[in-house]
Amino acid sequence: LVNKFSADLSVDVNVHLNELEVVSFYSSKRITFHRDQSYSPEGEFCSNNCQKQHTCTCIFVVGDDRVLEFQLFWGKKKVNHPEAQRMIRLTNGALFFLHPKDEEDCLRQIFQMNNQTHFKHRNNGVKEKGVQLSVGLVFRTCVQTRTVYKGTGQLVLDSEPTETTHRCKRKLNAYEKCWTKNLMDECLKKKYLSTKERHYR
Repeated sequence: LVNKFSADLSVDVNVHLNELEVVSFYSSKRITFHRDQSYSPEGEFCSNNCQKQHTCTCIFVVGDDRVLEFQLFWGKKKVNHPEAQRMIRLTNGALFFLHPKDEEDCLRQIFQMNNQTHFKHRNNGVKEKGVQLSVGLVFRTCVQTRTVYKGTGQLVLDSEPTETTHRCKRKLNAYEKCWTKNLMDECLKKKYLSTKERHYR
């Protein structure tokens, strides 16, 4: 299905969807307006994004209906235009594609603006009464890696000992050895405390 975008040169279809994220929505769960990818104030794609640039996000919907709302923004301001807002009802079994151009900052001639704009989206939960649940299976092309346990595939958390943690611990131990009233000035004390708090909180 992604290959249907093959005629669209702005979408990279020569990639695999290698990441799956499961998101759930119920009556009280809200997600405010946001973009899945980060962009600089100048509209450049940020290097810290885990998703590959120019690729689609594919969402398979299971469960009760929910409404996905799109809003056009100029910077942090909403654009007031009849075409600047869209509501998309996601039903059980629906397959939704988020086009990468929607979130990019660019000139959109239909709005007759000389400024770059972008779309954000949000979800206000499941609208129907009673116990309702909508689940989204979100497929992306991820370019970052994570450390997991080989036997279980469980993610290794930052709080668990890694080589970086051991290096930080050795450095903190060196600070502790010289932390005396006579040898350590106030500046070094503050540096030690801030480093300790950052790595051990």
